[in-house]
Amino acid sequence: MSEAKPPSHLRCETCEYLELHDNNEGNCHRYPPVFIENSHWKFPHVSIHHWCGEHVPVSVD
Repeated sequence: MSEAKPPSHLRCETCEYLELHDNNEGNCHRYPPVFIENSHWKFPHVSIHHWCGEHVPVSVD
């Protein structure tokens, strides 16, 4: 079974909550950071091609 792919306008690359670190990856700031090992707090690391179903389009001000 193949994985469903969202339309390109719903991917992380066009989401308000993406903090881009390079051309293809960044952190999602939709929710607060999560606690991981060794007492570190981190936001989820995502690819610009990922999606979560809670996409918010980047606002144009």
